[in-house]
Amino acid sequence: MAHHDPRPDPSPGGRRARREAERATPTPPAGQPSLRPSPSGADGADRPSPYAATADGPSSPYETGPIDVPTPASSTPGRPTPDAGPAATPTSRRAVRPAGRGGLTGRVAGTLDRRRNTRALTVRQKAAGITATAAMVLTGAVAAANTSSAESPMTRLAFVPTGTYAWYNDLSLGKTDSLDQYAQATVSGLVDADHNAGFFLRYSDRSSRVRVAVSGTVWKIEPAGGTPLAGAFKHNPGGTLRAEIQGQTVRILWNGELVTAQPLQREYTGHAVVATVWQSTKTVQMTALEASSLDAATDAPPMATGTDPATPSTTWPGRHGRPSPSPSTSASPSPSASATPSPSASAEPSHAASGGARGWLSGASGDNLADGGFDRWRGTPAGIAGTWDDGNASVQQELYSICGGQYSSGKWNRALDIAVGGIFLNQGDSWSAAASGAYNARWRTMLAKAKQCWGSRDPSKLFIRFAHEMNLSSSDWGVKAGQEDDFARAFTQFSNVRYDVFPGAQLVLSVNDGSSNGMADVRKLVPGKDSRGRATVNVYGADSYNMWPHCTSESSCEKKFNETADNGAPVGIEKHREFAESKGLPFSVNEYSNNGDSGDADGGGESPAFFTAFYAWARSHSGDVDNPRAGQFLYDCLFNMWKQYQLQPSTLQPQSASTYQHLAWGKA
Repeated sequence: MAHHDPRPDPSPGGRRARREAERATPTPPAGQPSLRPSPSGADGADRPSPYAATADGPSSPYETGPIDVPTPASSTPGRPTPDAGPAATPTSRRAVRPAGRGGLTGRVAGTLDRRRNTRALTVRQKAAGITATAAMVLTGAVAAANTSSAESPMTRLAFVPTGTYAWYNDLSLGKTDSLDQYAQATVSGLVDADHNAGFFLRYSDRSSRVRVAVSGTVWKIEPAGGTPLAGAFKHNPGGTLRAEIQGQTVRILWNGELVTAQPLQREYTGHAVVATVWQSTKTVQMTALEASSLDAATDAPPMATGTDPATPSTTWPGRHGRPSPSPSTSASPSPSASATPSPSASAEPSHAASGGARGWLSGASGDNLADGGFDRWRGTPAGIAGTWDDGNASVQQELYSICGGQYSSGKWNRALDIAVGGIFLNQGDSWSAAASGAYNARWRTMLAKAKQCWGSRDPSKLFIRFAHEMNLSSSDWGVKAGQEDDFARAFTQFSNVRYDVFPGAQLVLSVNDGSSNGMADVRKLVPGKDSRGRATVNVYGADSYNMWPHCTSESSCEKKFNETADNGAPVGIEKHREFAESKGLPFSVNEYSNNGDSGDADGGGESPAFFTAFYAWARSHSGDVDNPRAGQFLYDCLFNMWKQYQLQPSTLQPQSASTYQHLAWGKA
């Protein structure tokens, strides 16, 4: 039996081309400044300063005052200009943020409203202190490297800036004799992602320096002119931060233990060291600052046996608290790279929350879920997989995915999200007919086949997505504005058949995160209980990809997650989750990934920050998987297909893939 390709438009760029054709408004101009500057520096560019460094290093402050803030087209009250000097203290960004821009609706098929709902708690506020444990430890505690015996350390008592919402830089600590250097300080006040402390190493000027910093939730390495790197890092608000650069390798240590080691892609020749802080409130303090050269003979940390020093290899805490080797970062991650033992294809994932444990089901779609390839690569087994049997009415009833495909009985015993399509408008179907029960016989046949093929497996683990993304005009089962009531009654018809034929199966109402122009308002699609008081919908979900807009920093991803349309309808995943909560339903993200194609008109390229932010958001809303509450985040399915979205086994976005790979997905 031929395996039907379950995705519409399988040709390269098919789905993207449809969405581009639907868009009514062009992409906003590149380089448009963010409404709120990001501590990652990704949303803005440094501007000239009266304190700009020279190659010899100035005696005046290194860019003291706000930097990495886009200069507005015209002066904005409360926003200091680059020549404000060291005494300038910027007014809170929230106090001067301009009003939202109107006239933009829909993310994918229409256009986007990019206004931020300031009443919502930010992702960073909600996720403070709960992001992934990503502190990497070599085969034992790594002692802080000794300073060179040929050079006395340069020291300073403290750096305690009072400015907020910008990177503030201290006076230079001085210049090291060697290009291999370290800087360290006792740091406090890193309470969340909005509070950052670190150093510029190899500082020559604005175009030649490497910023190495940590916030309360992540580590970050930001080489001037290069690609910024970041990873989740859970730790106490205070500790000893040490940044090292040796050859082309940057290392971050916290309280003497190695957090990460990453390669640089270009050379930096400066010798100066500068402390730097970004904070949203006057909280961060750096004391006992020290910098000096590294002694190559004594200061290099041990490398894992057989590891090429040019490709740093570190170790991550094991999934159950024991250190376990971590795969090296590579452009094409190998499924065999992980040292985590491979579970059997049908084994229950050890990390999935059950029996009252807190967490969420995390998984993916793709061709190597059942054979364990994805599990071996990611390290945390998938708690759920995603698939599609939605090509036409025949495919809908054939259900190849679970009736002969990789999710058949005996091959897959975990949870499964299966999209089965809805009605088929190109075959003459209509939602008004569906509302009256015209297709109940077809659906009865399909659900009977599903029950048969699911066999003895727990039916509550089968999440059936009926008529997913119905709010897109390109959908074969699209629902237009004004047809919402017909859809709700049709969904109830499908649910009634479910109770008759396969009562244990879960029904998911899954929308696209943004609606096409002229399509249904998702807030009107969710039916209530049926005439017998039974739930018609078990889970409300959304599909959401990192594109249009493409976020690359914590703040821009936070903004994306909180987007609403002009009419108030949810667009960002947090707004959809809040809507699910208002309907008394748990929430799922049924398809998502980062668009790694940097040439895509919708916006794309590397974005480790997207996965870090998504993980923190997911974890902050997780709960008891067996007894989900309203608004609880229940599961995610990474769209690990198509080259622009795929992370494994090959990828266009190795840095994003590595960040994803090393987060403890599904663990609260």
